[in-house]
Amino acid sequence: MSQKVVLFDMDGVIADSWQAFYPVFSEYLNKTGFNDLVSEAVLLEMFEGNFYQNLQTALHPCPVNQTNFLQLSLALTTAIKSCSPFPGIKQALQQLNHHYPLYLITNNFNATASVFLEEHRLNVFQEVLGLETHRDKTVKIARIQAQYPDHSVFFISDTLGDILEARQTEAVTIAISWGWHSRQTLLRGSPDTILDTPDELLDYIIHF
Repeated sequence: MSQKVVLFDMDGVIADSWQAFYPVFSEYLNKTGFNDLVSEAVLLEMFEGNFYQNLQTALHPCPVNQTNFLQLSLALTTAIKSCSPFPGIKQALQQLNHHYPLYLITNNFNATASVFLEEHRLNVFQEVLGLETHRDKTVKIARIQAQYPDHSVFFISDTLGDILEARQTEAVTIAISWGWHSRQTLLRGSPDTILDTPDELLDYIIHF
């Protein structure tokens, strides 16, 4: 098999987390006095770019309160405990792990990601690069590419913002349709492909 390294987003790709996370984001915005931002449409639109940059812009000129931000981290970590992997994704990850190094590239908190992975015994990743590593996935993807200069790098996500950031690198961008953003939204990022099931994802990477 050719040399490949595969980078996964977590929320909306592996973890079916939107319904658990939306109330958490809503409570955070209500606490910070920005209840006008509380709607699924508005929040999902923030993920059409870098979520935390868009959040800071929306909250401007009020700085992000570090206490509330820590509370957001703790609340997301609690909420993820009620989430499950999407059907078929755990099996796809296990198959890919037999052949390629896998990395988790998430803008969720490291602790939140770790809780989910431990809960579902998804010990398939070489490393978790979460929000604390960097808020820009371009930087995190480029870091992995530098570690594997002779590999084809694949990046999988369900949001337009992630696809746009990944396209600034040399990664093969794979959008998946079972997550947070619609196929129509994802197409605006011109990903290399859009796939509809974990089986299609597994087949695409292996036969690329």
